Amino acid sequence: MTVVTDKARGPLGRTLFRIVRYGFAGLAISIVYSLAVVVLVAGLRVAGPTAASVIAFILVLPIGYVTHRRVTFLDAEPDPLMPLRFAVTTAASFVVAIGGMYVVTDVLGKSYLLGIALNWLVIPAMNFLIYCLWVFRVGKPPGVLAAAAAAGATEPAPDRGSPERVGYSWDRYDEILPDHERQFRRWTPRFGPDDWRGVRFLDAGCGIGRNSYWPMTYGAAGGLAVDLDDRTLASARANLHSFPAVEVRRQSIYEIAEENAFDVAFVIGVVHHLEYPDAAVARLVRATKPGGSVLIWLHGRENNGWIVHLLNPVRMALLSRLPLGLVQALSWPATALLWIFLRSGGGRLQYLAFIRRFAFRHLRAIVFDHMIPRIARYYTKSEAMALLRDSGLDGVEAVWVNEMSWAVRGRKPAS
Repeated sequence: MTVVTDKARGPLGRTLFRIVRYGFAGLAISIVYSLAVVVLVAGLRVAGPTAASVIAFILVLPIGYVTHRRVTFLDAEPDPLMPLRFAVTTAASFVVAIGGMYVVTDVLGKSYLLGIALNWLVIPAMNFLIYCLWVFRVGKPPGVLAAAAAAGATEPAPDRGSPERVGYSWDRYDEILPDHERQFRRWTPRFGPDDWRGVRFLDAGCGIGRNSYWPMTYGAAGGLAVDLDDRTLASARANLHSFPAVEVRRQSIYEIAEENAFDVAFVIGVVHHLEYPDAAVARLVRATKPGGSVLIWLHGRENNGWIVHLLNPVRMALLSRLPLGLVQALSWPATALLWIFLRSGGGRLQYLAFIRRFAFRHLRAIVFDHMIPRIARYYTKSEAMALLRDSGLDGVEAVWVNEMSWAVRGRKPAS
């Protein structure tokens, strides 16, 4: 008898056969999980629905990995990182499962059985997609990577950030809101409205122009706003149409040619997404007048360990590779969980308190922006300050913004 493996089937046949195997494996795992919850809640009475879900989820972890590795993805090539990727995916599933149970029972007041039913529907579909695209995928063997390095493979082009992905977001979230001014004031903590009066500024990576908009309302003389994506620039031009003194230009930060031209050069939320942050800062310094200021706002590493170690690997390996329409769809349930968490009073960080009353659409724009970039760095205070000090700026200082990010400012030497 001839055994037909996944590799011997066509693409459609492999996918369908894998779905069937995944269905049987998932059914077995879900039954074990559900029985464990019922026994813990109704049988042993040792835990409530939410705590029982936690315990049951932990109990089925090893069963789930072995089952999917040996049954669902039996033809996946060996990969030492597979267990780690499975662990990351499981952590995400854990959040969805526990969050769903909490919403159903504690927020909506429904039976925990409904929570189990939702977990049967949501988690299997989410996990299958992640398993196929990331956990059990076939990676490049180390020998291939070594051969590429020996052949002198070049670095990606300097503009390899995510301008087209961010442009997709700005095309959908292009309005300027009152909350954006509050954000801008926090991101530029050493600049009050009066400090912008008469100033010529450089807004590098301007997005929809909202960070140029506020200085102009404070009385700035004008400036230059640059970005790369045409959709982003269209939104920026529309938002800044009443300020003709601001030039909106399609240009990379690395290509800014002006020298000693601006009183203030700033980058809000862009440098941490660039492949060459040092080169970008060097361009800002060059474009600033002697005695002028350079300011950058960066994601902080402090208080963001859960993002760095849990969400960032998922974003890098999975979300940044998925079609943007799909990622936007995934951003809705993620935003819903965040919205419920915030409105129920969860979290004590300044940032969470700050965004607690943001509208759902505004929160979704923030969540979506965190899901799509190909590069995202998180800086400690010393690393953030070194970025400006190493570029030759004086008087470098860092302000902790919302207990989760850094606004760093330096002065270009007068000489």
